[in-house]
Amino acid sequence: SQQPFKQCRICGRQNHRTIDCFHKQATGCFNCGQDHTVRDCTMPPSFQ
Repeated sequence: SQQPFKQCRICGRQNHRTIDCFHKQATGCFNCGQDHTVRDCTMPPSFQ
């Protein structure tokens, strides 16, 4: 069976990756969804 995703850092659901979140802003961090670039993100990588 398919492995569950980690909790999305934008909406909290576990059926998708943070980078694929429908609620993700068009700009900003693809890792956590905050208003900075992924290069400047202090959160651990969430890409699966």
